[in-house]
Amino acid sequence: MPFDFSTAPDRTGSDSIKWRRYADRDVIPMWVADMDFAAPPAVLDALHARIDHGVFGYADPWPSVLEAVVEGIARDHAWRIQPEWLVWLPGVVTGFNVAVRAVGQPGDGVFTATPVYPPFLHAPANFAQRLVTTPLVNNGQRWNGTGPPPRPPWPTGCACSCCATPTTRSVVSSTGMSWAASPPWPSATTW
Repeated sequence: MPFDFSTAPDRTGSDSIKWRRYADRDVIPMWVADMDFAAPPAVLDALHARIDHGVFGYADPWPSVLEAVVEGIARDHAWRIQPEWLVWLPGVVTGFNVAVRAVGQPGDGVFTATPVYPPFLHAPANFAQRLVTTPLVNNGQRWNGTGPPPRPPWPTGCACSCCATPTTRSVVSSTGMSWAASPPWPSATTW
């Protein structure tokens, strides 16, 4: 299906958080999850069909969505899950807040690497937990991990890790880099 990636709607003066935050400043807000392109025609068509139906009650995911998630996890992570194990949440920020609350207790550490998606930095405090970070260093060519990857084993006192885009062999951060599979790593720091 053809899609126009050369025309961006003017979102200045709209309800866009990123464009309002940087209004009247010489900044181009390039947020990953808020692209400056119109939604694809297939998405617009599906939304128009739902609007035309006129009823917006609670709904279960379509069987094809369940199948796609189950098959994707099996393919990418060699893990066969059951559809009934899935808990549908309204977004990723809700998801990692639920995870932090579910596995940690007040005072526990939550481990992540920085720079990272800013809401990762705020989730621990929402539940009286501590943020524990390890910095990434930009050497001018790429970002490199300076501490342990955000997967077990985590630093002492950490109940979980919030990281961006885990893969089956390594952990890739929002910077697009990955860690070595084994130590030595310098120690993490606590904020």
